[in-house]
Amino acid sequence: MILGTIDLGTNTVLMVVGSKEPSGTVRILADEHDVGRLGKGVDANGLILPETFDRIARILTRYRLIAEELGAEKIIGFGTSALRDARNRDQFIAAMMEQAGVELQLLSGTDEAELSFQGALFGLQGDTDQIAVIDIGGGSTEIAQGVGKSFLQGVSINVGAVRVTERFFGGELPPSKSAVADAREFIRTAFLETLRLPTQTTVVGVAGTITTLGAMSMGLDRFDPREVNGARLSGQWIRKTTEALLKLGLEEIKEILQVMEGREDIITGGGLVLDEFVRAFDVKEIIVSTQGLRYGLLMQQLERYNKAL
Repeated sequence: MILGTIDLGTNTVLMVVGSKEPSGTVRILADEHDVGRLGKGVDANGLILPETFDRIARILTRYRLIAEELGAEKIIGFGTSALRDARNRDQFIAAMMEQAGVELQLLSGTDEAELSFQGALFGLQGDTDQIAVIDIGGGSTEIAQGVGKSFLQGVSINVGAVRVTERFFGGELPPSKSAVADAREFIRTAFLETLRLPTQTTVVGVAGTITTLGAMSMGLDRFDPREVNGARLSGQWIRKTTEALLKLGLEEIKEILQVMEGREDIITGGGLVLDEFVRAFDVKEIIVSTQGLRYGLLMQQLERYNKAL
């Protein structure tokens, strides 16, 4: 069976299409990326904007057509932080089915953390005693912890690249020193009040902020997921790079080759979230994974449908 799973995030809309081989391995047929900015304005007023309905519907329609051309028997979308927060989410879910023909389900923060954990480790080699996966999204950050590739627990924290940017920077880049100080306090408090990270934990990072920083660290001419997957970011490099981003205006950020269109206004906020995580728990290194939630969703759905056959 060929399935397509869509990760409808606060900033991005990601889809992976794949099938499970008789050997048990998962074969990937397509991996799509687009910026939908579902969460635009949600943190401020709790509503998905009317213009966002049309923008997301166009992306989901295109994804559905791609998946169907590859022979997908089912395409399911899963909404995360912004959809959880939006008061008009039921209206939005109904509209996406009517306009794009895509079923959307709401994913809890705990489930998001567990599935991000499973997806992040897809294709990465080696096991470790203590492992944590950090997934910095637009509206929230999920931290999942496990032993080897076995998930133990996860939390979802309401700090993310879009939320921090909209709440503290207000469209001003570079942000003022007072805005940065307020944002750092907000992020650090959220982490320390919610999370405990054992020493000697191996940390894997997924999603756009971390993969973009991975491409920057390698000095790539363009973002290439195959090159970035497995890259290692030292805590010292993360701190230094975040401080550099905090001094740049929007047009200067656009000139950074590795920053994809649609991420230039939030990469500073996302970097600040990662920087505070590294500082709060004295993380020495982060391993970059270009997989993540959509891969965990695909593996989960393939397992469910194969059992049902």
